[in-house]
Amino acid sequence: MGIVINEVFTQTDPPVAESDSIELYNPTGTPISITGWYLSDSGGDLLKYQLPAMSLPAGGYLVLDESDFNSTPGVDPSFALSGTHGDDVWLTIPDGIGGILSFVDDVHFSAAPNGESFARVPNGTGRLAPMQNTTLGMANDEARRSEEHTSELQSLVNLVCRLLLEKKQTKQYTH
Repeated sequence: MGIVINEVFTQTDPPVAESDSIELYNPTGTPISITGWYLSDSGGDLLKYQLPAMSLPAGGYLVLDESDFNSTPGVDPSFALSGTHGDDVWLTIPDGIGGILSFVDDVHFSAAPNGESFARVPNGTGRLAPMQNTTLGMANDEARRSEEHTSELQSLVNLVCRLLLEKKQTKQYTH
């Protein structure tokens, strides 16, 4: 289908001024009609929010915020994203008789710190990663590198180096 759910902004409590948002991206070289497609946060009800009648241009972005997909909070089919517990977003094409013709994309994410989004890195193709900066409506930036992540990576590098050194020393003693 080409269209991907490229970024989700899910934890937007004050003082963050923006609202929860979902970014769609067309990484292809041709426009794609998304008329009649749906977004949902529930695998049990995939037809919650019908996208506007439009084509997403080649290389184009569409950012939908909570005023779009949660226009009547607490009343179905509106939905809100849970940045506190994590959530899912599904992009589907209906079959016209209440079912699903095609699953276009789906993303699943964990809890997020306030003001931090998850986005595909590299842009449009990678897995969701916590971002250094929210990049809604434009190409995704660098993923955030936490001190914990950096420490885990350094520990792994140290382990590999130690194993390689041990292997080299073992070879020296056997020859």
